[in-house]
Amino acid sequence: VVVASKMKGTPPRFFATDAYNAIPGVASFMKMFKTIPIAEKATKSSGRSANAGAIELASQALVENGCVALFPQGNFAKLGAEPPRVYTGAA
Repeated sequence: VVVASKMKGTPPRFFATDAYNAIPGVASFMKMFKTIPIAEKATKSSGRSANAGAIELASQALVENGCVALFPQGNFAKLGAEPPRVYTGAA
C-alpha cells in the first residue's frame, strides 16, 4: 500500500472486506485508495453470485486500463494442528 501511494498515475485497486470500515480511520483509507468492497455477509440473490458487484467493479477498472491487485488469504497451520479453514468466493 505504501508503494501504491508513491506510484505515478493511478494506483492499483484491491479487494477489501467492508468489515474494515468499522475500524476508526480505515474507512477514509479505503476511500483514498478506491478499494473494491467485499461484503462480509454477502448472500446469493436473484441468481447472482455473492459479491458479483465487486467482480464487476474490478472488471470495469481493468477495462479502463487500471490495475487490480489480488492478495490471497494466507494462513499457516502448526505441525499436528488442523489446517485452517478454506473460504470460497472473493475475499
